[in-house]
Amino acid sequence: AGGPNLKAVFVAVLLMQATGFVFSAPPALAAVWLKAWKLDPKTINSRDPVPFAVSLLHSALVAMTMDFFMRHLGWTSITGGLRLALYLWLAFGVSNLAVHYKFAQVGTRALLLDAGHDLAHLCVAGIVLGLWR
Repeated sequence: AGGPNLKAVFVAVLLMQATGFVFSAPPALAAVWLKAWKLDPKTINSRDPVPFAVSLLHSALVAMTMDFFMRHLGWTSITGGLRLALYLWLAFGVSNLAVHYKFAQVGTRALLLDAGHDLAHLCVAGIVLGLWR
C-alpha cells in the first residue's frame, strides 16, 4: 500500500482550512451559526490562537487517517475518497455530533450547520487524496 502521500495530505489540510474559512467568514453564515449556538459575537475572542491550532491539528489527523484508509482499502479515486468521506461522516461525524448535541440540548440548526461543515471537510480531503493517486 506504500507510505503516506504527504504532499496530498498537506494540500488536503490547506483546503480543509480554507473550507472552514468559507463556512465561517461570510457575515451571513457567521450570523446564522452564532444564532444557532445562541452566542454573542462580542464574547468571542477571535484572536485566540487555540481554536485555530486545534482545527489545524484536527485537519492533519483526519487527512492522514483518510490517506491511510484509502491506501489500505485500495480506493484510489475521487469516488473512493468521497465514499470514505461519507462513511466516516455517518459513522463518526454526524452521529457523534447528534448524540452530544442532543444530550447538551443544542438545537438542530447548530447540528445541521456543524455536520454540514464536517461533511464538507471530509469531502474536500477525499477529493484531494483521491485525485493525487
